[in-house]
Amino acid sequence: MPVLSERVVYSPDVPKPMGGALAENEPVVLEVDGVTLYVNERVVILGDHDSALSPRETKILAYLMARPHFAHPKSDLLDHIFGPTKPKSADVMFHTSICNIRTAIGEDRIETHFLGSYGWGYFFGDPRKKIPEGK
Repeated sequence: MPVLSERVVYSPDVPKPMGGALAENEPVVLEVDGVTLYVNERVVILGDHDSALSPRETKILAYLMARPHFAHPKSDLLDHIFGPTKPKSADVMFHTSICNIRTAIGEDRIETHFLGSYGWGYFFGDPRKKIPEGK
Protein backbone atom coordinates (compact mmCIF):
# COMPACT_ATOMS: atom_id res chain seq x y z
CA MET A 1 0.00 0.00 0.00
CA PRO A 2 1.40 3.46 -0.87
CA VAL A 3 2.20 6.05 1.75
CA LEU A 4 -0.98 8.08 1.94
CA SER A 5 -1.33 11.85 1.93
CA GLU A 6 -2.29 13.65 5.12
CA ARG A 7 -3.93 16.85 3.85
CA VAL A 8 -7.59 17.11 2.84
CA VAL A 9 -8.11 19.32 -0.20
CA TYR A 10 -9.99 19.16 -3.48
CA SER A 11 -8.88 17.44 -6.64
CA PRO A 12 -7.04 19.44 -9.30
CA ASP A 13 -9.64 18.12 -11.76
CA VAL A 14 -12.34 20.02 -9.91
CA PRO A 15 -12.43 23.65 -8.76
CA LYS A 16 -11.91 24.19 -5.05
CA PRO A 17 -14.72 26.00 -3.23
CA MET A 18 -14.28 29.75 -3.59
CA GLY A 19 -11.84 29.20 -6.49
CA GLY A 20 -8.11 28.76 -6.20
CA ALA A 21 -5.68 26.27 -7.64
CA LEU A 22 -3.57 23.56 -6.08
CA ALA A 23 0.20 23.71 -6.01
CA GLU A 24 1.98 21.12 -8.11
CA ASN A 25 2.21 17.73 -6.34
CA GLU A 26 -0.02 18.94 -3.48
CA PRO A 27 -1.55 15.94 -1.69
CA VAL A 28 -5.18 15.47 -2.61
CA VAL A 29 -7.58 13.65 -0.29
CA LEU A 30 -11.37 13.67 -0.47
CA GLU A 31 -13.58 12.42 2.36
CA VAL A 32 -17.33 11.95 2.11
CA ASP A 33 -19.53 10.05 4.57
CA GLY A 34 -16.70 7.79 5.77
CA VAL A 35 -15.24 7.06 2.33
CA THR A 36 -11.75 8.46 1.71
CA LEU A 37 -10.14 8.87 -1.71
CA TYR A 38 -6.40 9.52 -1.98
CA VAL A 39 -6.39 11.00 -5.47
CA ASN A 40 -2.63 11.09 -6.12
CA GLU A 41 -2.20 7.50 -4.93
CA ARG A 42 -5.45 6.35 -6.58
CA VAL A 43 -6.61 4.51 -3.43
CA VAL A 44 -10.13 4.47 -1.97
CA ILE A 45 -10.81 3.44 1.63
CA LEU A 46 -14.04 2.58 3.44
CA GLY A 47 -13.59 1.34 6.99
CA ASP A 48 -10.69 -1.11 7.03
CA HIS A 49 -11.03 -1.95 3.32
CA ASP A 50 -8.79 -0.22 0.77
CA SER A 51 -8.57 -0.70 -2.99
CA ALA A 52 -6.53 0.66 -5.87
CA LEU A 53 -8.31 2.46 -8.72
CA SER A 54 -7.41 3.11 -12.33
CA PRO A 55 -6.79 6.71 -13.45
CA ARG A 56 -10.25 6.84 -15.08
CA GLU A 57 -11.98 5.43 -11.99
CA THR A 58 -10.13 7.92 -9.81
CA LYS A 59 -11.19 10.80 -12.05
CA ILE A 60 -14.86 9.74 -11.92
CA LEU A 61 -14.86 9.22 -8.16
CA ALA A 62 -12.97 12.48 -7.48
CA TYR A 63 -15.51 14.39 -9.58
CA LEU A 64 -18.46 12.88 -7.70
CA MET A 65 -16.88 13.14 -4.24
CA ALA A 66 -15.93 16.79 -4.75
CA ARG A 67 -19.64 17.44 -5.32
CA PRO A 68 -21.31 14.94 -2.97
CA HIS A 69 -25.03 14.36 -2.51
CA PHE A 70 -25.75 15.93 -5.88
CA ALA A 71 -27.07 14.17 -8.98
CA HIS A 72 -24.73 14.74 -11.93
CA PRO A 73 -25.91 14.06 -15.48
CA LYS A 74 -24.11 11.17 -17.12
CA SER A 75 -23.40 13.44 -20.09
CA ASP A 76 -21.44 15.84 -17.81
CA LEU A 77 -19.41 12.96 -16.42
CA LEU A 78 -18.63 11.66 -19.91
CA ASP A 79 -17.53 15.15 -21.00
CA HIS A 80 -15.33 15.46 -17.92
CA ILE A 81 -13.67 12.09 -18.48
CA PHE A 82 -13.33 11.94 -22.25
CA GLY A 83 -13.58 15.56 -23.35
CA PRO A 84 -15.40 16.70 -26.48
CA THR A 85 -14.17 13.81 -28.65
CA LYS A 86 -15.47 10.70 -26.92
CA PRO A 87 -14.47 7.30 -28.26
CA LYS A 88 -17.28 5.11 -29.56
CA SER A 89 -16.82 2.84 -26.57
CA ALA A 90 -17.13 5.70 -24.00
CA ASP A 91 -20.44 4.40 -22.57
CA VAL A 92 -19.04 0.89 -22.08
CA MET A 93 -15.81 2.20 -20.52
CA PHE A 94 -17.83 4.48 -18.22
CA HIS A 95 -20.17 1.69 -17.10
CA THR A 96 -17.22 -0.64 -16.47
CA SER A 97 -15.52 2.08 -14.39
CA ILE A 98 -18.69 2.61 -12.32
CA CYS A 99 -18.90 -1.14 -11.63
CA ASN A 100 -15.20 -1.26 -10.68
CA ILE A 101 -15.60 1.71 -8.31
CA ARG A 102 -18.56 0.02 -6.60
CA THR A 103 -16.48 -3.14 -6.17
CA ALA A 104 -13.46 -1.15 -4.90
CA ILE A 105 -15.60 0.57 -2.27
CA GLY A 106 -16.91 -2.83 -1.26
CA GLU A 107 -20.57 -2.21 -1.93
CA ASP A 108 -21.02 -5.96 -2.32
CA ARG A 109 -20.07 -6.26 1.39
CA ILE A 110 -22.19 -3.43 2.84
CA GLU A 111 -25.83 -2.42 2.82
CA THR A 112 -25.34 1.27 1.97
CA HIS A 113 -24.61 2.06 -1.67
CA PHE A 114 -22.55 5.25 -1.85
CA LEU A 115 -22.26 5.40 -5.63
CA GLY A 116 -25.74 5.47 -7.06
CA SER A 117 -27.75 6.41 -10.06
CA TYR A 118 -30.52 8.94 -9.78
CA GLY A 119 -32.76 9.13 -12.82
CA TRP A 120 -30.52 10.56 -15.54
CA GLY A 121 -27.33 10.83 -13.51
CA TYR A 122 -25.02 9.64 -10.76
CA PHE A 123 -24.33 10.75 -7.20
CA PHE A 124 -21.90 9.92 -4.44
CA GLY A 125 -22.66 9.92 -0.75
CA ASP A 126 -24.83 8.27 1.82
CA PRO A 127 -28.16 7.80 -0.02
CA ARG A 128 -30.10 8.36 3.19
CA LYS A 129 -29.26 12.03 2.80
CA LYS A 130 -31.38 14.12 0.43
CA ILE A 131 -30.07 14.17 -3.15
CA PRO A 132 -30.69 17.60 -4.72
CA GLU A 133 -31.67 17.81 -8.35
CA GLY A 134 -28.88 18.47 -10.85
CA LYS A 135 -28.91 21.04 -13.61
